[in-house]
Amino acid sequence: MTGRSRAQVLTPPGRGAIAVIRLEAAREVLRRIVENAFTPARPGTAILGEVGGLKYGRWIDDGTGEDVVLAFVANGVEIQCHGGPAPVERILNSLAALGVETAPGEVIECGPLWQRELDPALRESVTWKCAEWLLVQREQAWPLALDQWRNFDPASAQEVERSRVQSQLERSRAFRTFAERLTRPLQIAVLGRPNVGKSSLTNAILGYERVIAHDQPGTTRDLVRSRFALAGWPVEWVDTAGLREAVGDIEREGIVRARKLAESADLVLLVFDASILPTPDDEALLAAFPHAIRVGNKADLPDAWGEQLPGDAVRVSCRTGEGVDGLLESLAERVAIEMPPDATVLAVGAELTRALHELETALNQRDSARWRAVLERLDR
Repeated sequence: MTGRSRAQVLTPPGRGAIAVIRLEAAREVLRRIVENAFTPARPGTAILGEVGGLKYGRWIDDGTGEDVVLAFVANGVEIQCHGGPAPVERILNSLAALGVETAPGEVIECGPLWQRELDPALRESVTWKCAEWLLVQREQAWPLALDQWRNFDPASAQEVERSRVQSQLERSRAFRTFAERLTRPLQIAVLGRPNVGKSSLTNAILGYERVIAHDQPGTTRDLVRSRFALAGWPVEWVDTAGLREAVGDIEREGIVRARKLAESADLVLLVFDASILPTPDDEALLAAFPHAIRVGNKADLPDAWGEQLPGDAVRVSCRTGEGVDGLLESLAERVAIEMPPDATVLAVGAELTRALHELETALNQRDSARWRAVLERLDR
């Protein structure tokens, strides 16, 4: 069998109602594979269907074959069979015998480069909002843009057409931060002195006891990471060691890590004990992180800060739950980001980022050869 062809199991391992195996190959290669392995229930019909079409029949019709439905998709076909390991293994073995690259238990990225970049991101997305945007990219934005760009020549195009393509690429660059948000959780570093209630706040936000909370200073000595969804976006919440003059090497290392994290985090949340007077360390934290979200904890106790607590600070009580919902609303406002138009091509992953940069360079230099080379690489 000539030509590259690949198959991967899309459904989880184990028993189920159905299993789905995706087979991708060039049209003629796909035709030869299907002709050799599939017998349609209605003889005389075309062996391949159009994208979106279905065909019912037998896979390996030797008396012990499998009943399957073929669902035709772009660049291939999805083979839908009875769930369970035996039918899947049988079909994969038959494909391997026909020269198809298979890897049971592993994901083989199929399709052209642009699709191989988007598929893992879509598969691994952890919130509905990210999955929705990535699906639009895979099924609409990238295919539509590539169809247009294949018929565009930066050297001979009219200025109106050049301006349209230039706007597309500039919009992609402008929304690069949004594209990163689809595949990387926004990181929130929780800082404060020991015993101000950082770990208790972490547990209150998460709704379960993720961290040991104790009135002994230095209980948290490492970075404790937790992930959850906030307004549809993935968030990594990082509880840190209390910032003070360390007692012992382990706590000292935890404090070093906390300070280093604060430098790279997307958002810093400062927690203070509002039931005792502010200390020089509290004041130093306020000065060091002027754009942080400020939280005055222990609101169920008499307030010792008064007006010294910044006016935009959120007062909470981890013991009673007072103010926690308000804090979540404040966090949701801070993680909000401008949404691009649906048709915007987003740079999801290193390869697509590089390709969009090279296309913009080729456009500005009116370099037709480079423009075509980039598109050919994306289509491989």
